[in-house]
Amino acid sequence: MAAGTQAAFELLAGPLLVLIGFALMLFGVFSTQCYVYWFTYEKDSRMLRTAVLLLWAFEACHTAFCMHIAYTYLIIYFGDPVHGVEHIVWSVGITVMCEMIIVIIVESFYLHRIYRLSESALITALPAFFLVPRVVLGFAVSAYLFVFDTWEAFTGHPASENILNTSLSLGVVTDLIITILLIYYLRRRQSRVSRTKHIIQRLQRNTVNNGALSVILSVVIIITLHAIPNSLLFAGLVEIISKVYANSMIATLNARQSISKLGNTSKDGFNSIQLSVRENTNGSTRVDMSREGVFINSAATQSTDRYDQKSDPAASGTTIMKTTETFVV
Repeated sequence: MAAGTQAAFELLAGPLLVLIGFALMLFGVFSTQCYVYWFTYEKDSRMLRTAVLLLWAFEACHTAFCMHIAYTYLIIYFGDPVHGVEHIVWSVGITVMCEMIIVIIVESFYLHRIYRLSESALITALPAFFLVPRVVLGFAVSAYLFVFDTWEAFTGHPASENILNTSLSLGVVTDLIITILLIYYLRRRQSRVSRTKHIIQRLQRNTVNNGALSVILSVVIIITLHAIPNSLLFAGLVEIISKVYANSMIATLNARQSISKLGNTSKDGFNSIQLSVRENTNGSTRVDMSREGVFINSAATQSTDRYDQKSDPAASGTTIMKTTETFVV
């Protein structure tokens, strides 16, 4: 192979094959997290555990077809690497299909969290409004990968290029909206108790990290598609992004273990935690706190308690409002 031809082959296929190898490693991390989740949160709802099982199944399929891509380009096209890599392997389109299904599962999980925190179907519909066309266009990209025979034809066709750019852009918008809404409602529910603030700040950091990874990756894909048109770097990054989504969801679920000492895990996959606040009618506030978390709803009951003046002179004869607030993590 001539030096120029070898350099062109390395630029074309090298990034794709390296990133497929990285995707396999991320699948190993994801599988380990799924194993930990499955035997740690056995009391989670059947729907949530089924979603995790489906997520692992589609990730396994996605990984298998990634291996088929690498095998085809490295082994089957070994005798004619340059012209072989120029062809689109049929399994590339299937990996994009699997990725869209993974996006549906993961984003639905985050939409459910937004609904639980905001208690508003209208607010939840905002990111869903961008998610639906993003997924539809993603499946359209998969269809175009079956239509075109070469990467040059796929990236050079205006329709396929515009659909890919629009799908990735909608993914960026969707992830940004989900991240902003989660942070906003977490901050709104923040308590004056320092321990509660620490928990919410930790949840906010996790939310930002998960959202930032997918947003940055989508932007990099768009940039590399246009900046390096003679390389399959963008295709390799597309294979990575599904692993990022899957790992972000399972990491969010497994993170509950680190705060399990502060609350009880509910069957819907969230930590329901209670905080009781006693407010005196004279304007003072008494806080009885055994758990902290993120507000989800509250209920108040009024009762008249009499305290021993020696132990609590300020509270003697006062009407006390006891508020129990339920949280969700």
